Amino acid sequence: RIFKAFQNNGHEIGYHTSDHLSTIDEKYDNKSNKAQAYFDDQILPGITYMRNKGFEPTSFSYPFISGQPAHDELIRQELPHIRAFFAHVTVIDNPGNTTLTSIRKHLEKLKKDQDIGVFLSHWILDKDFETKNPKYRYRISKDKLKSIMDIVNELGLKFYTMDEAHSIYMNQ
Repeated sequence: RIFKAFQNNGHEIGYHTSDHLSTIDEKYDNKSNKAQAYFDDQILPGITYMRNKGFEPTSFSYPFISGQPAHDELIRQELPHIRAFFAHVTVIDNPGNTTLTSIRKHLEKLKKDQDIGVFLSHWILDKDFETKNPKYRYRISKDKLKSIMDIVNELGLKFYTMDEAHSIYMNQ
C-alpha cells in the first residue's frame, strides 16, 4: 500500500533487480549469454510482477553501479531510463550522510545551484537504528524520510521522477 500511495502522489516506482545481484556476479560466469541470463533472472520476473500489481516501471538502477552496454541494450527494451549518475547523488542511508543537518546543507546547495539531486535508499523502516548487518545497511526510518520531505518542501524544491530528471539532463 505504501508504494501505491507514493505512486498516487506523483512519485516514480522504479526497478532494481530481483535479487540485487551485480551484472558481474559469479552466478552468470558460466552462462553463454551473460547479459540475456541476467535479464531473464534479474529483470523480467520483477517487472512482470510489478506490472501485474499495477505498477509500470520505466526506470532502472543497477546494483553496485554494475551496468554494461550489453545489459543496457536488453534492459532499455523494457525500462527506457537507466539511472546514470547525471545528477548529484546522495546515499541518505549511509554513515556520514544520515544527519538531517548534512542533508539540509546538501539540499540548500542544490537549491542555490539550481541543480537536481538524487537521494538513494533501499529500506524504509519503522524506526531508525544502527546496525552492522549489511542487509540493513541501506535503510532509512519513516520519520527521517518525512523530515527530509519537510525540508524539501520548506526550501520550495521540486520533486522529479527519474523520467523527468533524465529528460532535463538530456535536453541541457
